[in-house]
Amino acid sequence: MGLGRATAALWIAAFLPLGCASTRIDDDVAAIRELIAVEALPLPDGDVPGEITAEVEQRLSVPLTAPTAVWIALHNSRTLHAKLRRLGIPRGQLLSAQSLPNPTVEVELWQPTATDRSVDVGLAVGWDLSGAILAGVSAHAASAGLDEARLRTASELLQAGYQVRAAFYAARSAAARWTLAARSLDAYAADVDAAQALSVAGNVSDLRLAGTVAAYEAARSEAALAELDAHAARETLNDLLGLHGASTGWTMASAPALPSAVTIPDNLEQVAVRASLDLRAARARSELLARRLGLERTRGWLPTIEVVGLAEQHGEEWEWGGGLRVGLPLFDQNRGETAAVEADFHASLEDLQGAAVSIRALARRLGTRLRVAHARAVHAEMQLVPAKRRVVAEMVLHHNAMQVDVFRLLAAQRDLNLAEMTAAEAVRDFWDARAALDALLAGARVDLVGAGQRFRSTSPETSGDGH
Repeated sequence: MGLGRATAALWIAAFLPLGCASTRIDDDVAAIRELIAVEALPLPDGDVPGEITAEVEQRLSVPLTAPTAVWIALHNSRTLHAKLRRLGIPRGQLLSAQSLPNPTVEVELWQPTATDRSVDVGLAVGWDLSGAILAGVSAHAASAGLDEARLRTASELLQAGYQVRAAFYAARSAAARWTLAARSLDAYAADVDAAQALSVAGNVSDLRLAGTVAAYEAARSEAALAELDAHAARETLNDLLGLHGASTGWTMASAPALPSAVTIPDNLEQVAVRASLDLRAARARSELLARRLGLERTRGWLPTIEVVGLAEQHGEEWEWGGGLRVGLPLFDQNRGETAAVEADFHASLEDLQGAAVSIRALARRLGTRLRVAHARAVHAEMQLVPAKRRVVAEMVLHHNAMQVDVFRLLAAQRDLNLAEMTAAEAVRDFWDARAALDALLAGARVDLVGAGQRFRSTSPETSGDGH
């Protein structure tokens, strides 16, 4: 019996390193905080509450900024919270992998033919030794799976942060376009009023009047489309922030001044590769598959071994014994599963190299986009809009001196409105490009949101002769 206790103690000590995986979401949040900078992604401390909290309401009570929008999304969005919750899946898989096999108990009863004898009892206790041996290897592989899931979730949260910023800039740009479209509509309305007044006096032809009215109607359609775009962009942001009801009545802060210059690392590709959480996740997946490959190979050659303890009672006496049940891997050596995991492992190495190339290309693309977007935004704000404003100011002076007609003055005002729309679009493109590059350097492989989107700005021209 002393030898049996010692053997059991040795087995317990051998499998204690399997440990126990945590089941708390707080541990996942803490792990992700170690992967990304807190200032880049202000994660909540724990569960997201069911209702909008007073802290969120307080932040919504002042004009909304892009960083505040990201904070609200991370602390209020059920969708983002679900990403953290799903980390419970690989945690549960790790728990399963760490579990040792359950023992089996067999009880047998024999009724002796002799009436003066009591019932004989047989006991058998078995334990899957090979399953216990494989539990350590399986847990080692599952821990890599949890690491991969945490890395991918961290990347997805950074991507979500970028999407919130992009939606914020889109909403601000759409609101500006709506305002400018309404202002442009007022200019077209004034154009119609002037044309009708001059038509009554016989100084404008019917063709000119008809063209002016047609341009006004086109401007009405454009203004209605701008209003629709503004509401749609705002609701897209509300969705990302997890807002509803009265909480959607927030106001938006005006755009900050453009920086005089942008700073982009000289070794941008190397910085992006080093920071990439997706590459780290791809490496973790390769590590997971390598460990699984070792597990499947071990299963192929390891016999199934069951340790059996036996006890039988014959009358007043007990007999003790033990043994092994061994299944020899003569026919099924797990070759099919081993080959499948091996192929997946080699494919993951190719994916890893391909992802590194893609991240380098994305870094170059985002670096170029940021430089060009900054130059375009600065030009629009510092050169284009002031030039158009000077034209309007000169037109006012010439109109007052009766050197140009009112139609040319209103056309100059419409050109200024279009220039301001272009500037608003350029500013939006710059901040979107800045957010995309920041997300990449923080570790996320972003899907570009604002790239390639442009204002649908038309300039309905009046046609016909002057007066």
